[in-house]
Amino acid sequence: MSGIDLDSQKMDVAVSTAEPPLRIKGLLLDDVLTSFLQRNVDYYAPVFTDMERNGIKFHANLAALLLTPFWLMYRRFYVSLLVFYSAPILAVLTGSLFTLIITAPWPIPQLILLGPFSASVLFCSFGNYFLYRRFRRLISDVSIPPEKMLQIINKKGGGSKIVLAVAIVTFGMLFLALPLLIIISAILNPPGSLN
Repeated sequence: MSGIDLDSQKMDVAVSTAEPPLRIKGLLLDDVLTSFLQRNVDYYAPVFTDMERNGIKFHANLAALLLTPFWLMYRRFYVSLLVFYSAPILAVLTGSLFTLIITAPWPIPQLILLGPFSASVLFCSFGNYFLYRRFRRLISDVSIPPEKMLQIINKKGGGSKIVLAVAIVTFGMLFLALPLLIIISAILNPPGSLN
């Protein structure tokens, strides 16, 4: 009997100490996070809460490490994508054209690979924090009326499926373009045909 009484007392304590749901401008925090993130809310909600409470900036993100350009596009970090990936993309395109025209491999400096490598390490380590900072800026923007907050956050948040599809197609073409151009060049100019 005493076990039942203890269980019921524990249950009463749990019910009475439950915190009310957090709200932002009258909206439930879960709804605002879902509107902002659109996907993986279960992953990011505790991470954002930990960053809010403890001021933590470092939190490893495996997707940002392994799929950096796609993660940057999906989470709408377009400027970072451009900064870290424009030089390698131009080098691949220039090298491909050079290979087609001159039929000799163009020596692409290995330093060009530092941009994507740096982006992978940076966004693996601090990508969640950068996303959290964008979220905090959006929800603290006083110019956003509460009745339009979910719509605006949805547009400015991360998670566009169209952008992700464009990223996959673009990077797929770039990483397939170089090998295809080399193969075409080898077919049109077989080894020893220039002698």
